[in-house]
Amino acid sequence: MQTPNQSVEYPLPILSQHATAETQALADAENPGAGIQSTSNSETHAGADTSADATARAALQDLNNRGNLSDAQIKVLNKAQAALNTGHVARADKLARNLDAEVRRATQTYDVSTGETLWQIAAQPEVYGNGYLWPLIWNSNHAKIPDPSSLAEGLRLEIRPYPTLAEVAAALDYSHRHGLSGFPHQH
Repeated sequence: MQTPNQSVEYPLPILSQHATAETQALADAENPGAGIQSTSNSETHAGADTSADATARAALQDLNNRGNLSDAQIKVLNKAQAALNTGHVARADKLARNLDAEVRRATQTYDVSTGETLWQIAAQPEVYGNGYLWPLIWNSNHAKIPDPSSLAEGLRLEIRPYPTLAEVAAALDYSHRHGLSGFPHQH
């Protein structure tokens, strides 16, 4: 049984994603608040909830609920959180919004080979590393894949590399209820 202070680690696979040059540069910067001066006490964490503060917090919450972030992206996420915690709201907002935008627009493509299934594709380490996550691929490609149990050779799939934990949970639930075919198990 989990106690209130015990953290839970979700076994999400880490993709071998490369961070953008901007994210890598931000991750390599030493000080999360570098170049940002607090102009007043109202820009501190304990101060009034500004629009930038609310935006940064929302972006950080979304990013903390995503899987498969690269090491560089996690560094930027941690720097944004540190900047917010130390009153550098503008810096935190910029870091969080830029990383959130990068993660939301990220896609990779995959060309289907003869006989492959969504399960096999999802199970590949460079995709999700877990075959049960095949519904994530299907959801991103519904228009191209009317029947998830039948893939055409050469079909180019779009894969979203940073699903939210809620999307992962829904995919796992769907996969366990519907099996590999995408249709409910017959009892």
